[in-house]
Amino acid sequence: MQAKILNFIQTELNEDENLEEVDSDSELLLDGIVDSMGIMRLVEFLEEQTNLRIPAEHITIENFRTINHIDAYVLARKEAGE
Repeated sequence: MQAKILNFIQTELNEDENLEEVDSDSELLLDGIVDSMGIMRLVEFLEEQTNLRIPAEHITIENFRTINHIDAYVLARKEAGE
């Protein structure tokens, strides 16, 4: 899933020419790689890819800080059978 998320960020949210430097540990929000509109597009992408519904209260810095955090969040939700 990490590769799909990274590809989405690089191809769909690429407003900055430096996004090729983004990796699984890049601080997406704190470094301004993804803005608030980008997060909403990313959430929509994740919902389509995983068949999960991501509630607004789950869209937090803790869950969306890095690609690793997003992947862990999605995995935890799937393991919980949500």
